[in-house]
Amino acid sequence: MTVDPVVKKEEAPAVAKPAAPETPPKKIGVKKKEAAPTPAPVSDDKLDEAVRRAMVSHQAQTPPPAAKAPDPEPALPDDITADERDELDLYKFAESKDPAKKGLHAKALKFVADNKKFLEKRLEEEGDDYDPAKDPQYKKFLDTNEPKLSQTEKRRFMIQRETAGLKEEAYERARSELMPEIEATKKKLLEIEENPKIHSRLSSYSDELASVMPEEVVTYWKQNNKDFAKMKAQFPIEHDAVVASVSGAIKVAQEFLKMRSGLTDFKQSSPEHDYMLKFVDSQAKVFDSRGGDARVRDGKQFAHPYQMKPGMERTHWTFDNEDILGMLKYQAAREANARIKAEYGRIDQANDARKRRSSTQKGAEPAESISPSISSASSPGASQASGGGENGLLASILGFGTK
Repeated sequence: MTVDPVVKKEEAPAVAKPAAPETPPKKIGVKKKEAAPTPAPVSDDKLDEAVRRAMVSHQAQTPPPAAKAPDPEPALPDDITADERDELDLYKFAESKDPAKKGLHAKALKFVADNKKFLEKRLEEEGDDYDPAKDPQYKKFLDTNEPKLSQTEKRRFMIQRETAGLKEEAYERARSELMPEIEATKKKLLEIEENPKIHSRLSSYSDELASVMPEEVVTYWKQNNKDFAKMKAQFPIEHDAVVASVSGAIKVAQEFLKMRSGLTDFKQSSPEHDYMLKFVDSQAKVFDSRGGDARVRDGKQFAHPYQMKPGMERTHWTFDNEDILGMLKYQAAREANARIKAEYGRIDQANDARKRRSSTQKGAEPAESISPSISSASSPGASQASGGGENGLLASILGFGTK
Protein backbone atom coordinates (compact mmCIF):
# COMPACT_ATOMS: atom_id res chain seq x y z
CA MET A 1 0.00 0.00 0.00
CA THR A 2 1.78 3.14 -1.16
CA VAL A 3 1.16 6.64 -2.30
CA ASP A 4 1.30 6.75 -6.11
CA PRO A 5 4.55 8.52 -7.04
CA VAL A 6 4.97 10.80 -10.02
CA VAL A 7 7.09 8.19 -11.75
CA LYS A 8 6.13 4.53 -11.52
CA LYS A 9 8.35 2.92 -8.94
CA GLU A 10 10.33 -0.15 -9.64
CA GLU A 11 8.99 -3.45 -8.38
CA ALA A 12 10.30 -3.92 -4.88
CA PRO A 13 12.09 -7.21 -4.37
CA ALA A 14 10.17 -9.69 -2.25
CA VAL A 15 11.25 -9.79 1.35
CA ALA A 16 12.40 -13.19 2.42
CA LYS A 17 9.97 -14.86 4.77
CA PRO A 18 11.34 -15.98 8.10
CA ALA A 19 11.81 -19.68 8.43
CA ALA A 20 8.89 -21.50 9.95
CA PRO A 21 9.54 -22.69 13.49
CA GLU A 22 10.26 -26.33 13.88
CA THR A 23 7.38 -28.51 14.97
CA PRO A 24 7.84 -29.20 18.69
CA PRO A 25 8.29 -32.86 19.57
CA LYS A 26 5.14 -34.65 20.56
CA LYS A 27 4.82 -35.08 24.30
CA ILE A 28 4.36 -38.70 25.35
CA GLY A 29 3.19 -40.15 28.62
CA VAL A 30 2.28 -36.87 30.28
CA LYS A 31 -1.42 -36.38 30.71
CA LYS A 32 -2.40 -32.76 30.84
CA LYS A 33 -4.30 -31.93 33.98
CA GLU A 34 -7.90 -31.23 33.06
CA ALA A 35 -9.31 -27.94 34.18
CA ALA A 36 -11.98 -28.15 36.81
CA PRO A 37 -15.41 -28.04 35.16
CA THR A 38 -17.09 -24.69 35.27
CA PRO A 39 -20.00 -24.94 37.69
CA ALA A 40 -23.41 -24.48 36.08
CA PRO A 41 -24.84 -21.01 36.66
CA VAL A 42 -27.35 -20.78 39.44
CA SER A 43 -30.79 -21.12 37.89
CA ASP A 44 -33.13 -18.23 38.35
CA ASP A 45 -35.34 -18.47 41.35
CA LYS A 46 -38.89 -18.86 40.11
CA LEU A 47 -39.80 -15.96 42.39
CA ASP A 48 -37.78 -13.63 40.20
CA GLU A 49 -39.07 -15.15 36.99
CA ALA A 50 -42.71 -14.98 38.04
CA VAL A 51 -43.10 -11.26 38.49
CA ARG A 52 -40.60 -9.64 36.19
CA ARG A 53 -41.84 -11.40 33.04
CA ALA A 54 -45.30 -10.02 33.56
CA MET A 55 -44.58 -6.53 34.69
CA VAL A 56 -41.68 -5.75 32.45
CA SER A 57 -41.38 -7.24 29.03
CA HIS A 58 -38.32 -9.29 29.70
CA GLN A 59 -37.51 -12.47 31.50
CA ALA A 60 -35.16 -11.88 34.44
CA GLN A 61 -32.63 -14.66 34.28
CA THR A 62 -29.04 -14.69 35.49
CA PRO A 63 -26.94 -13.82 32.44
CA PRO A 64 -23.73 -15.71 31.71
CA PRO A 65 -20.51 -13.95 32.70
CA ALA A 66 -19.84 -11.17 30.23
CA ALA A 67 -16.96 -11.86 27.87
CA LYS A 68 -14.06 -9.45 28.05
CA ALA A 69 -14.61 -6.72 25.51
CA PRO A 70 -11.98 -6.67 22.76
CA ASP A 71 -9.63 -3.74 22.63
CA PRO A 72 -11.06 -0.96 20.46
CA GLU A 73 -9.56 -0.72 16.99
CA PRO A 74 -7.51 2.37 16.15
CA ALA A 75 -9.48 4.95 14.23
CA LEU A 76 -8.77 5.29 10.53
CA PRO A 77 -7.02 8.51 9.48
CA ASP A 78 -9.33 11.20 8.13
CA ASP A 79 -7.30 11.61 4.92
CA ILE A 80 -7.19 7.92 4.02
CA THR A 81 -7.82 7.17 0.35
CA ALA A 82 -10.50 4.83 -0.97
CA ASP A 83 -7.85 2.36 -2.18
CA GLU A 84 -6.14 2.37 1.23
CA ARG A 85 -9.49 1.84 2.97
CA ASP A 86 -10.31 -1.11 0.72
CA GLU A 87 -6.89 -2.67 1.26
CA LEU A 88 -7.18 -2.26 5.03
CA ASP A 89 -10.58 -3.93 4.88
CA LEU A 90 -9.07 -6.82 2.91
CA TYR A 91 -6.31 -7.25 5.50
CA LYS A 92 -8.89 -7.31 8.25
CA PHE A 93 -10.89 -9.95 6.38
CA ALA A 94 -7.72 -12.00 5.83
CA GLU A 95 -7.08 -11.96 9.58
CA SER A 96 -10.55 -13.35 10.25
CA LYS A 97 -10.02 -16.21 7.81
CA ASP A 98 -6.39 -17.14 8.40
CA PRO A 99 -4.89 -17.23 11.92
CA ALA A 100 -1.44 -16.90 10.35
CA LYS A 101 -2.38 -13.38 9.25
CA LYS A 102 -3.07 -12.19 12.80
CA GLY A 103 -1.86 -8.63 13.29
CA LEU A 104 -1.84 -7.83 9.57
CA HIS A 105 -4.57 -5.19 9.82
CA ALA A 106 -2.90 -3.37 12.73
CA LYS A 107 0.43 -3.45 10.92
CA ALA A 108 -1.16 -2.06 7.76
CA LEU A 109 -2.92 0.68 9.69
CA LYS A 110 0.39 1.70 11.31
CA PHE A 111 2.05 1.65 7.91
CA VAL A 112 -0.47 4.15 6.52
CA ALA A 113 0.47 6.67 9.22
CA ASP A 114 4.21 5.97 9.05
CA ASN A 115 4.22 6.18 5.26
CA LYS A 116 2.60 9.60 5.35
CA LYS A 117 5.13 10.90 7.88
CA PHE A 118 8.07 9.48 5.93
CA LEU A 119 7.00 11.09 2.66
CA GLU A 120 6.32 14.44 4.32
CA LYS A 121 9.79 14.41 5.88
CA ARG A 122 11.53 13.45 2.62
CA LEU A 123 9.60 16.14 0.73
CA GLU A 124 10.85 18.76 3.18
CA GLU A 125 14.40 17.45 2.79
CA GLU A 126 14.45 17.11 -0.99
CA GLY A 127 12.09 19.85 -2.10
CA ASP A 128 9.22 19.93 -4.59
CA ASP A 129 11.12 17.84 -7.14
CA TYR A 130 11.21 14.86 -4.82
CA ASP A 131 10.20 11.60 -6.58
CA PRO A 132 9.56 8.68 -4.17
CA ALA A 133 9.94 6.17 -7.00
CA LYS A 134 13.59 7.17 -7.42
CA ASP A 135 14.36 7.36 -3.72
CA PRO A 136 16.45 4.41 -2.40
CA GLN A 137 15.54 5.36 1.16
CA TYR A 138 11.85 5.13 0.37
CA LYS A 139 12.35 1.77 -1.34
CA LYS A 140 14.12 0.52 1.76
CA PHE A 141 11.34 1.91 3.95
CA LEU A 142 8.74 0.01 1.90
CA ASP A 143 10.69 -3.23 2.00
CA THR A 144 10.98 -2.98 5.75
CA ASN A 145 7.52 -1.70 6.76
CA GLU A 146 4.89 -2.35 4.10
CA PRO A 147 2.65 -5.34 4.93
CA LYS A 148 2.22 -7.58 1.94
CA LEU A 149 -0.01 -10.31 0.62
CA SER A 150 1.08 -12.29 -2.39
CA GLN A 151 -1.00 -11.82 -5.51
CA THR A 152 -2.37 -15.33 -5.07
CA GLU A 153 -3.33 -14.65 -1.46
CA LYS A 154 -4.84 -11.32 -2.30
CA ARG A 155 -6.94 -12.80 -5.09
CA ARG A 156 -8.08 -15.65 -2.83
CA PHE A 157 -9.15 -13.35 0.00
CA MET A 158 -10.90 -10.98 -2.39
CA ILE A 159 -12.98 -13.87 -3.79
CA GLN A 160 -13.79 -15.10 -0.28
CA ARG A 161 -14.81 -11.62 0.81
CA GLU A 162 -17.09 -11.18 -2.17
CA THR A 163 -18.64 -14.60 -1.63
CA ALA A 164 -19.18 -13.92 2.08
CA GLY A 165 -20.92 -10.65 1.23
CA LEU A 166 -23.26 -12.38 -1.19
CA LYS A 167 -24.03 -15.10 1.35
CA GLU A 168 -24.79 -12.53 4.05
CA GLU A 169 -27.03 -10.59 1.70
CA ALA A 170 -28.90 -13.76 0.73
CA TYR A 171 -29.23 -14.77 4.38
CA GLU A 172 -30.63 -11.40 5.41
CA ARG A 173 -33.11 -11.45 2.55
CA ALA A 174 -34.28 -14.96 3.46
CA ARG A 175 -34.39 -14.04 7.13
CA SER A 176 -36.57 -10.99 6.54
CA GLU A 177 -38.93 -13.01 4.36
CA LEU A 178 -39.16 -16.02 6.67
CA MET A 179 -39.02 -14.31 10.07
CA PRO A 180 -42.78 -13.64 10.32
CA GLU A 181 -43.46 -17.30 9.62
CA ILE A 182 -40.77 -18.40 12.07
CA GLU A 183 -42.16 -16.16 14.81
CA ALA A 184 -45.69 -17.38 14.15
CA THR A 185 -44.51 -20.98 14.43
CA LYS A 186 -42.67 -20.27 17.67
CA LYS A 187 -45.78 -18.60 19.07
CA LYS A 188 -47.93 -21.55 18.04
CA LEU A 189 -45.58 -24.03 19.70
CA LEU A 190 -45.57 -21.93 22.85
CA GLU A 191 -49.36 -21.87 22.87
CA ILE A 192 -49.48 -25.66 22.46
CA GLU A 193 -47.14 -26.02 25.43
CA GLU A 194 -48.49 -23.34 27.77
CA ASN A 195 -52.25 -23.18 27.14
CA PRO A 196 -53.00 -26.59 28.75
CA LYS A 197 -51.01 -25.54 31.83
CA ILE A 198 -52.93 -22.28 32.12
CA HIS A 199 -56.28 -23.99 31.58
CA SER A 200 -55.49 -26.56 34.26
CA ARG A 201 -54.40 -23.92 36.76
CA LEU A 202 -57.48 -21.76 36.16
CA SER A 203 -59.74 -24.78 36.61
CA SER A 204 -58.41 -25.40 40.11
CA TYR A 205 -58.18 -21.67 40.81
CA SER A 206 -61.93 -21.21 40.35
CA ASP A 207 -62.54 -23.71 43.15
CA GLU A 208 -60.01 -21.88 45.32
CA LEU A 209 -61.83 -18.62 44.69
CA ALA A 210 -65.17 -20.17 45.59
CA SER A 211 -63.74 -21.49 48.85
CA VAL A 212 -63.10 -17.97 50.21
CA MET A 213 -66.53 -16.58 49.34
CA PRO A 214 -69.28 -16.24 52.02
CA GLU A 215 -69.45 -19.63 53.73
CA GLU A 216 -73.24 -19.93 53.86
CA VAL A 217 -73.55 -19.30 50.13
CA VAL A 218 -70.74 -21.68 49.16
CA THR A 219 -72.07 -24.45 51.40
CA TYR A 220 -75.55 -24.20 49.86
CA TRP A 221 -74.05 -24.17 46.37
CA LYS A 222 -72.04 -27.34 47.01
CA GLN A 223 -74.96 -29.12 48.69
CA ASN A 224 -77.05 -28.48 45.56
CA ASN A 225 -74.55 -29.90 43.09
CA LYS A 226 -73.13 -26.46 42.29
CA ASP A 227 -76.41 -25.41 40.70
CA PHE A 228 -76.17 -21.67 40.12
CA ALA A 229 -79.87 -21.33 39.39
CA LYS A 230 -80.80 -22.69 42.83
CA MET A 231 -78.11 -20.55 44.43
CA LYS A 232 -79.47 -17.44 42.73
CA ALA A 233 -83.01 -18.23 43.87
CA GLN A 234 -81.86 -18.70 47.46
CA PHE A 235 -79.20 -15.95 47.59
CA PRO A 236 -79.90 -13.50 44.77
CA ILE A 237 -77.71 -10.70 46.05
CA GLU A 238 -74.88 -12.94 47.18
CA HIS A 239 -75.06 -14.86 43.90
CA ASP A 240 -74.50 -11.79 41.78
CA ALA A 241 -71.61 -10.57 43.93
CA VAL A 242 -69.89 -13.97 44.12
CA VAL A 243 -70.24 -14.82 40.43
CA ALA A 244 -69.06 -11.39 39.34
CA SER A 245 -66.12 -11.44 41.75
CA VAL A 246 -65.00 -14.94 40.80
CA SER A 247 -65.41 -14.25 37.07
CA GLY A 248 -63.45 -11.01 37.28
CA ALA A 249 -60.61 -12.61 39.26
CA ILE A 250 -60.35 -15.53 36.83
CA LYS A 251 -60.21 -13.12 33.90
CA VAL A 252 -57.37 -11.17 35.47
CA ALA A 253 -55.58 -14.37 36.54
CA GLN A 254 -55.79 -15.72 33.00
CA GLU A 255 -54.17 -12.61 31.53
CA PHE A 256 -51.58 -12.66 34.29
CA LEU A 257 -50.56 -16.27 33.60
CA LYS A 258 -50.47 -15.62 29.85
CA MET A 259 -48.06 -12.75 30.44
CA ARG A 260 -45.87 -14.91 32.68
CA SER A 261 -45.69 -17.69 30.11
CA GLY A 262 -44.83 -15.32 27.26
CA LEU A 263 -48.10 -15.82 25.35
CA THR A 264 -49.06 -12.18 25.82
CA ASP A 265 -46.90 -9.07 25.93
CA PHE A 266 -47.54 -6.51 28.64
CA LYS A 267 -49.77 -3.70 27.40
CA GLN A 268 -50.26 -0.61 29.52
CA SER A 269 -53.48 0.10 27.65
CA SER A 270 -55.01 -3.21 28.78
CA PRO A 271 -57.22 -2.74 31.87
CA GLU A 272 -56.31 -6.21 33.14
CA HIS A 273 -52.60 -5.63 32.66
CA ASP A 274 -52.70 -2.17 34.17
CA TYR A 275 -54.62 -3.50 37.16
CA MET A 276 -52.10 -6.27 37.79
CA LEU A 277 -49.20 -3.84 37.46
CA LYS A 278 -50.65 -1.59 40.17
CA PHE A 279 -51.97 -4.48 42.27
CA VAL A 280 -48.59 -6.21 42.53
CA ASP A 281 -46.88 -2.90 43.25
CA SER A 282 -49.26 -2.04 46.10
CA GLN A 283 -49.13 -5.54 47.60
CA ALA A 284 -45.33 -5.56 47.51
CA LYS A 285 -45.14 -2.19 49.25
CA VAL A 286 -47.54 -3.28 51.98
CA PHE A 287 -45.68 -6.55 52.53
CA ASP A 288 -42.31 -4.82 52.60
CA SER A 289 -43.46 -2.39 55.30
CA ARG A 290 -45.61 -4.78 57.39
CA GLY A 291 -44.36 -8.28 56.58
CA GLY A 292 -42.14 -8.58 59.63
CA ASP A 293 -40.23 -11.86 59.86
CA ALA A 294 -42.09 -13.21 56.82
CA ARG A 295 -39.94 -10.97 54.65
CA VAL A 296 -37.12 -13.46 55.13
CA ARG A 297 -37.62 -16.75 53.28
CA ASP A 298 -34.99 -19.50 53.18
CA GLY A 299 -32.44 -17.02 54.44
CA LYS A 300 -33.18 -14.53 51.67
CA GLN A 301 -34.54 -11.01 52.09
CA PHE A 302 -37.70 -9.92 50.28
CA ALA A 303 -37.29 -7.47 47.41
CA HIS A 304 -39.99 -5.58 45.53
CA PRO A 305 -40.63 -7.43 42.23
CA TYR A 306 -39.82 -4.34 40.17
CA GLN A 307 -36.49 -3.88 41.96
CA MET A 308 -35.16 -7.38 41.37
CA LYS A 309 -32.12 -7.49 39.12
CA PRO A 310 -30.15 -10.41 37.66
CA GLY A 311 -27.93 -11.90 40.36
CA MET A 312 -30.08 -10.75 43.27
CA GLU A 313 -31.83 -14.13 43.45
CA ARG A 314 -28.83 -15.46 45.40
CA THR A 315 -29.64 -13.19 48.34
CA HIS A 316 -33.23 -12.02 47.74
CA TRP A 317 -36.63 -13.43 46.86
CA THR A 318 -39.80 -11.91 45.51
CA PHE A 319 -43.38 -12.93 44.74
CA ASP A 320 -43.96 -15.92 42.47
CA ASN A 321 -47.09 -16.82 40.49
CA GLU A 322 -48.79 -18.56 43.40
CA ASP A 323 -48.08 -15.69 45.78
CA ILE A 324 -49.80 -13.27 43.43
CA LEU A 325 -52.73 -15.58 42.65
CA GLY A 326 -53.27 -15.99 46.39
CA MET A 327 -53.35 -12.23 46.89
CA LEU A 328 -55.78 -11.85 44.01
CA LYS A 329 -58.00 -14.56 45.50
CA TYR A 330 -58.40 -12.79 48.83
CA GLN A 331 -58.83 -9.46 47.11
CA ALA A 332 -61.74 -10.96 45.15
CA ALA A 333 -63.26 -12.26 48.39
CA ARG A 334 -63.02 -8.81 49.98
CA GLU A 335 -64.64 -7.25 46.92
CA ALA A 336 -67.49 -9.78 46.96
CA ASN A 337 -68.21 -9.14 50.63
CA ALA A 338 -68.07 -5.39 50.07
CA ARG A 339 -70.56 -5.65 47.21
CA ILE A 340 -72.93 -7.77 49.29
CA LYS A 341 -72.75 -5.36 52.21
CA ALA A 342 -73.27 -2.36 49.93
CA GLU A 343 -76.28 -3.93 48.24
CA TYR A 344 -77.98 -4.83 51.52
CA GLY A 345 -77.25 -1.33 52.76
CA ARG A 346 -78.91 0.08 49.66
CA ILE A 347 -81.97 -2.11 50.27
CA ASP A 348 -82.20 -0.98 53.88
CA GLN A 349 -82.03 2.65 52.81
CA ALA A 350 -84.76 2.05 50.22
CA ASN A 351 -86.99 0.42 52.87
CA ASP A 352 -86.42 3.26 55.33
CA ALA A 353 -87.21 5.85 52.67
CA ARG A 354 -90.39 4.04 51.72
CA LYS A 355 -91.53 3.87 55.34
CA ARG A 356 -90.93 7.58 55.77
CA ARG A 357 -92.94 8.37 52.67
CA SER A 358 -95.78 6.15 53.86
CA SER A 359 -95.95 7.70 57.30
CA THR A 360 -96.43 11.16 55.81
CA GLN A 361 -99.44 10.10 53.77
CA LYS A 362 -102.79 10.35 55.60
CA GLY A 363 -104.50 7.01 55.79
CA ALA A 364 -101.69 5.27 53.99
CA GLU A 365 -101.31 1.56 54.58
CA PRO A 366 -98.11 0.23 56.21
CA ALA A 367 -95.30 -0.04 53.70
CA GLU A 368 -94.28 -3.43 52.48
CA SER A 369 -90.74 -4.51 53.08
CA ILE A 370 -88.65 -4.93 49.96
CA SER A 371 -87.73 -8.55 49.55
CA PRO A 372 -84.05 -9.47 49.61
CA SER A 373 -84.75 -11.38 46.40
CA ILE A 374 -84.71 -8.09 44.53
CA SER A 375 -83.77 -8.44 40.88
CA SER A 376 -80.06 -8.19 40.29
CA ALA A 377 -80.73 -5.68 37.50
CA SER A 378 -81.73 -3.13 40.15
CA SER A 379 -78.37 -3.44 41.87
CA PRO A 380 -76.01 -0.65 40.80
CA GLY A 381 -73.02 -2.92 41.06
CA ALA A 382 -74.65 -5.76 39.16
CA SER A 383 -76.02 -3.56 36.43
CA GLN A 384 -72.63 -1.93 35.97
CA ALA A 385 -70.97 -5.30 35.71
CA SER A 386 -73.47 -6.76 33.26
CA GLY A 387 -73.87 -3.63 31.19
CA GLY A 388 -70.17 -2.95 30.59
CA GLY A 389 -69.06 -6.35 29.34
CA GLU A 390 -65.97 -8.05 30.74
CA ASN A 391 -64.04 -4.82 31.18
CA GLY A 392 -67.03 -3.30 32.97
CA LEU A 393 -67.16 -6.32 35.22
CA LEU A 394 -63.51 -5.95 36.09
CA ALA A 395 -63.93 -2.24 36.66
CA SER A 396 -66.74 -2.76 39.15
CA ILE A 397 -65.21 -5.75 40.93
CA LEU A 398 -61.51 -5.08 41.01
CA GLY A 399 -61.41 -1.35 41.22
CA PHE A 400 -59.92 0.00 38.04
CA GLY A 401 -61.48 2.06 35.32
CA THR A 402 -62.12 0.94 31.77
CA LYS A 403 -60.15 2.68 29.05
